[in-house]
Amino acid sequence: MKIKFNFFKALAGDSILISTDNTNILIDGGFGITYEEQIKPKINRIKNGLDLVVLTHIDEDHICGLIEMVKNDRTNTAKIKELWFNSIKSIQVRKNRNVSVSYGQGLTFDDLLSEYDVPINNEVFLTNSENEKRYTINNEIELQLLSPYESDLRILEQKEPQNQHPTECGKYKASQVSTKFGNDKRPPNKSSIAFILKYDIKEFLFLADANIDVVNRSLEKLGYSETNKLKVEFVKLSHHGSLENINEEFLKLIDTSKFVILTEGKRYGHPSKEIFPLIIEHQGRDKDIEFIFNYEGIKNRRLQEAKDNKVDLSRCLFKVLAYNVLEV
Repeated sequence: MKIKFNFFKALAGDSILISTDNTNILIDGGFGITYEEQIKPKINRIKNGLDLVVLTHIDEDHICGLIEMVKNDRTNTAKIKELWFNSIKSIQVRKNRNVSVSYGQGLTFDDLLSEYDVPINNEVFLTNSENEKRYTINNEIELQLLSPYESDLRILEQKEPQNQHPTECGKYKASQVSTKFGNDKRPPNKSSIAFILKYDIKEFLFLADANIDVVNRSLEKLGYSETNKLKVEFVKLSHHGSLENINEEFLKLIDTSKFVILTEGKRYGHPSKEIFPLIIEHQGRDKDIEFIFNYEGIKNRRLQEAKDNKVDLSRCLFKVLAYNVLEV
């Protein structure tokens, strides 16, 4: 019973297709060009439909490919059995408020989902009183939610409007880089859907762009600790390997030898070079470490920087998967 992970080349963004013989799950869509060139050819060959599509949050390097899909590809949109999207509009409706504040791309996606009657679950979040929330897909894959909390979605709702209805998605936008580990306070990232995926006896950790303190809080609520670590086959690192979305506290809670980093590395400064010694020095004493990339160029650059900075790489492997596919 194999499970396959296709890490699409989504430029600076995220897009992942998870497949078994019975189930297909698409996480995020990267940019518009990601859908046209990377995702669509794969989805075209799926006969049984997409059991689940997850939009983790509204940043354009995650949402724009899905906007492209729903707006311009009726055939594949019809294959979606369920779509997770914690829309700002739905939060405001629950609170009986008029819809006046939103990020433009999220609002546009909301409108498209309504127009084309895509089945949506817009309550994929934890309340402060909940210790856990689980979802089962086709009786074979379980997703255990770690983020977001409803309180963080409400903070996102308070943001000022940014282009209420953009006509198209751009490829990139500006970003700011911090020098502190785990310091990402951006409301869209705190709203990220992050989860533990369980298949057969194996578990995997998908962090989207989630705030690492939110993830740590959820893991601790589930009973994980430095003496009772969450054992996973790999971690898809949060926010493309940004130092703002990882810290020592997180590394104390997990047991893994594989870290997946998705970005071409030409914008935003991702992945941060500082995360490699942080992970290696924390984990390297008791196990070998693999850093898995979906672009050769950024892998080579960060590997050379680690060597130049005298990072101990004796028990490390920097690799790019053949065809960006990992089968477990």
